[in-house]
Amino acid sequence: MRDNDIEEFIRVVRTHDDDAVDRFVSELIRDGLTAEGILSSLIPPTAHRLGDWWEDDSCDFVEVTLVLGRLQRLVRSTLQRIPNRADNGVSDRSQIILAALPGQQHTLGLLITSHFFRLDGWGVEMGPPFLPYATSDRVAETNFDVVAFSVATSAGLDDLAREIERVRVKSRNPSVAVMVGGGALTRVPDLVERVGADGSAHDAESAPAVARTFI
Repeated sequence: MRDNDIEEFIRVVRTHDDDAVDRFVSELIRDGLTAEGILSSLIPPTAHRLGDWWEDDSCDFVEVTLVLGRLQRLVRSTLQRIPNRADNGVSDRSQIILAALPGQQHTLGLLITSHFFRLDGWGVEMGPPFLPYATSDRVAETNFDVVAFSVATSAGLDDLAREIERVRVKSRNPSVAVMVGGGALTRVPDLVERVGADGSAHDAESAPAVARTFI
């Protein structure tokens, strides 16, 4: 994946032309980009750039919503291209719940990250905003080895710190590990310490390996 490919994709995805996005991605696939490459090398830097624009007021809520919707559609269509190789016959798989920052509705990073965890053989549950209740309530009901929060922006970090504290208090697994990831990592270098997490992953593809260091 070349830097100019990413820059051109960012330009195209902001044109609000779904057909243009599809044509651009199809050309990349013809040039050899795999579905895994779309998930790991094309969409994440675009989403991170979108987060930067939102943070510095370079784009408004409407554009953020439209572009995120376009990227999410691309993620879902890309996942359909990939054979399900996650079922490795292991009944005692490590368990993780993936959740967004409390109050945030962004699901793009969660969808991508869930794919790489399933590919690595994890049992994956999607937390908020896919669930109507808090992550801390869910971990009180079910045993998870790791809880991972996707943090798109630097807003609401105090709320996240409080939710992580509740996770540790209420978890059925007293040794549960808490990870953070997402665009906020580049803007808040001390994010792990600030919210009381155990570690971080800077991209979805490496997240399963990081998570395994905690179990």
